[in-house]
Amino acid sequence: MKKLLILLIFIVLLAPVASATKNVTYITSSATASQCSDLTGDDKWFCERLEDEIGYDVTLVHENQVRDGTSIWKTPASKSDLIFFGVISQAMIDGSKTDSTKFCSNVTAYTGSGKAKVFGTFLSIYNDTSSGKQLTGCALGILGLSSSYSNNICSNSGYSGFKKNKTGYPTDSLGSSPVLLSPKRTVYVHGTAGQGVGWVSVVCNTPPTGALAGEYSVVNNTSTGAFWGLTDTASFTSSTKNFFDRMVWYILDDTTWAMSGKTIPASPTINESMILVSKITLRGSPVSSGTVNYTIDQNGGVTGNLAYNSASTWWEKYNVKLPYAVTSKYNITGYSGSTLMGHTNNDFDVGNLTVTINSGDYMTNSTYTINATVSGIASSAMNYKIWNKTSYTTISTGAVDSCSGATCTRIVNTNNFDEDTLILEVTVQNGTLSGGSYKLISTTGASSLDIQTDDDEYRPGDTIDVDVYTTGVANTMKLSVIDPLGSELLENSSMTQSSTDDTHWYKSYTLGEGVENGTYEIEVYSNGDSPIIESEEVDVIAWIIAPSLDKSVYSSGDTVEISVTTTKVHTDLNFTIKINLTDPDDDVTIVEDGFLFPGEIPDASSNGTFSTDYNLSNTAIGGEYSVNIYINDSYDREFEETLEFTVGSTSLLQVTPSSWEVSTTEGGYFTKEFTVKNIGNETLENFTIYESGDLGAYLDTSEDNISSISEGASKKFNGFMTLNTGGTKAGTITIENSKTKYVINVTGTYLANATKPNEIFVAPSTMSVVLPINKKLEKSFALTTISTDGVKNIAPSITGDIFGIVLIKSAPSNITIAESGTMVIETNTQAKEIGTYTGSIEIASSAGTAKINSITIDIIPDLSVEARARKVELEDLQQNITKLKSRRKNVTEIESLYNTTNILLDEAATRYEEADYDTSKIKYELALSNINSIETKINTLETAQEPAADYSGIIWIVAILVVVIIAGIMIYKNKDKIKQFLQDKGSHRKKDQPKEERKEYYEPVGEQGGYRTDYY
Repeated sequence: MKKLLILLIFIVLLAPVASATKNVTYITSSATASQCSDLTGDDKWFCERLEDEIGYDVTLVHENQVRDGTSIWKTPASKSDLIFFGVISQAMIDGSKTDSTKFCSNVTAYTGSGKAKVFGTFLSIYNDTSSGKQLTGCALGILGLSSSYSNNICSNSGYSGFKKNKTGYPTDSLGSSPVLLSPKRTVYVHGTAGQGVGWVSVVCNTPPTGALAGEYSVVNNTSTGAFWGLTDTASFTSSTKNFFDRMVWYILDDTTWAMSGKTIPASPTINESMILVSKITLRGSPVSSGTVNYTIDQNGGVTGNLAYNSASTWWEKYNVKLPYAVTSKYNITGYSGSTLMGHTNNDFDVGNLTVTINSGDYMTNSTYTINATVSGIASSAMNYKIWNKTSYTTISTGAVDSCSGATCTRIVNTNNFDEDTLILEVTVQNGTLSGGSYKLISTTGASSLDIQTDDDEYRPGDTIDVDVYTTGVANTMKLSVIDPLGSELLENSSMTQSSTDDTHWYKSYTLGEGVENGTYEIEVYSNGDSPIIESEEVDVIAWIIAPSLDKSVYSSGDTVEISVTTTKVHTDLNFTIKINLTDPDDDVTIVEDGFLFPGEIPDASSNGTFSTDYNLSNTAIGGEYSVNIYINDSYDREFEETLEFTVGSTSLLQVTPSSWEVSTTEGGYFTKEFTVKNIGNETLENFTIYESGDLGAYLDTSEDNISSISEGASKKFNGFMTLNTGGTKAGTITIENSKTKYVINVTGTYLANATKPNEIFVAPSTMSVVLPINKKLEKSFALTTISTDGVKNIAPSITGDIFGIVLIKSAPSNITIAESGTMVIETNTQAKEIGTYTGSIEIASSAGTAKINSITIDIIPDLSVEARARKVELEDLQQNITKLKSRRKNVTEIESLYNTTNILLDEAATRYEEADYDTSKIKYELALSNINSIETKINTLETAQEPAADYSGIIWIVAILVVVIIAGIMIYKNKDKIKQFLQDKGSHRKKDQPKEERKEYYEPVGEQGGYRTDYY
């Protein structure tokens, strides 16, 4: 029993370790090598690649051990997933009559049954002899391939090969016919994506007519093994080594992702953004799930993850930056779960020349000017590529060869350009210096617009001449003129294209005499359905009027001088100027619609300053006064401006400070100390102090008793204000008694976004969903704005670990204030692990930033399956409950909980099947909690002590038995002594008996008879 327990523990511990890593037996001719680092050249490269980069356990075996069939070879080979031929001796490759058969048969013994698969780095020779068709070289010999001409020799059609019947397609990323170099023949890899068929073949110099000597490279066969390689390892190029990687994975895992990768630009600049993309296919179809990592492996490495783009079916990472300028190498590695499935790498240069792309967007069916500048040097080796952003194929490529100093240009035809976003790549090479940049460009009517007017300032009645110049030829051009009130005086009026310059458009617009004063917007739309909208501002001035006060702070009894200065009066205009003046209480109008000037301003010669006075009374209220000035001219052009002044001291009071204003970007709790001084000649009694408005402020007068202030004395009090929501609050603090009054104006502004107020909003602002694996869900969000200009350049971005799960399916690029836009996101849980993922979506725009603050994706397993599994566990627990009942335990509470849990599991399964995942998860988690509770309660009852039993009677019985047993043992041990004792005792009794008559024979005495010992 003890041995069995130890064995079970050993099996449990060993099983996961044994399945964690693939085992490789590596055969080499190096007699001194015991580990990969002891090898040299390509032999070392292959071994370390297997061990370090692919991550297999490698055991080195010398070829002689294989040839001799020793246990040193047989033991690891019998456990191997792969037998790898490294650099072995030429004698082994040639296959001498003495050693070859034995060597190959020993390999075959451990591979022919399919225990291990074979991979090699050399080509075997097909040898057509008179005795039959025999493959020399055990890597091919073990495959069991047909020896007929149709499978094994070159045909008259030019090639033949060994078919690959596995369903994997490892050669996809190499193209239709990539060349693998061989010292004697040209070896091609062939295949048809989607059919699961591929083969390696040899191009024959001439069709065979007799004996054949051809070199073959076999990918794999249906069962017993696989081989691929070159005649010698020195023939390996970087392309063949990449193919080696994919083939080893394929052989060990029976499947692989075919991967390719590229950087845009091909030669990026240090610390400048580049794009890293990878195409991954499995059996010819795009791989859309898993984990794809990249490493750029110089100077410690730059690492990260690629995200799958369902629209392009490429894995992407934008804005990758490298902090060093060297020749670098990227590695892209793909995983499905924890299994390594694919890999690709490439070398590229990281330069220190910064390339700035000056070009804008492009126009289809026309021409596009590529314009770029390289930092620091004059360039004559600048090249461009224009990529389709969806397929990552090149649409146009060539040199940017018209250079002036450091800036080069190139005009390309856009007839074959997509009406979509493209990627423009520009690279530069100057000797050993290099660099590159990319830019996203989109379809537009013209690549850019330059609006020019004949003047910056106009008068009513003037004509505005508008000229527009484009960098591309626009199909249409329309002009709008918008006045300061937002009215379109000219709306989308077609402009005229120049007959001599198709990039020049023009139009004139004449202003009316009664147009508004102010700044006008000249707006141009180009190319109809795909417009660029550009605008320019000009000023239209009928007159300028500037009101002013002689000072900002007064005392009661002072004279307030109000002035109006007029300049740039356009023509003879009649003006009406009125004034309203209100005191700090706001509801008391001191002057209402009063004429500031008698008569009118008759003509332009009247430019100058006009003024009027207002005398403050000796009992004027202290605080802030408003002066509202209204001006109309004969064209009903209106002008209004508000001026403010403060009465800082009355005849009786002086308050410091006279107002309180708070502006903060942090929010919080604020306080202010005020001093009230009696500047009259008597004691002021019965003061009241109070606040009003929406400040939520309060007053503290505990420092001084402000209800009474003697002549010349000062009293203090404190005001408090809390600002915790964005916006501006206003109110007043009033100090008064029957003889005087002072009003302190108070404002508090909390700038929740101090840099730019948000004018774009998203609803809802949170999202929480529960989804099973391999489930998609779409959700819409409404985008609105309060910006009078609308919103442009809407750009959503996803952050957090929801990246790769949540995708932006659609979003508007622009919205106006009169409409709302809809952004649609897709949640795709395909191949994601069970768990909770969180993040947010930030939506940047020309009108600020909106944010979906909290997104939670809870990925759950199939709860209908899980619920059924838990019901089985419940049935097991029922047996425990039954046993407890048989022991007369109180299981009423447990049975009630058991029944409730059964119902919860049924509901969880039903709701899951009805796609009500939220409710299903809640029910299932409640059921799990109940199961734990049931187990705890069962355990408590099972381990509870039984009532103590009365064993006193049993104890006495046991005690007596113990005494009897001890007595029996003592009698047995002393039986001889007891016997002697009894004999001695009998002899003593005989002497007391009377003499009997002696008889000549013996007669038994008594009924039982017996012998009497005293007669003998």
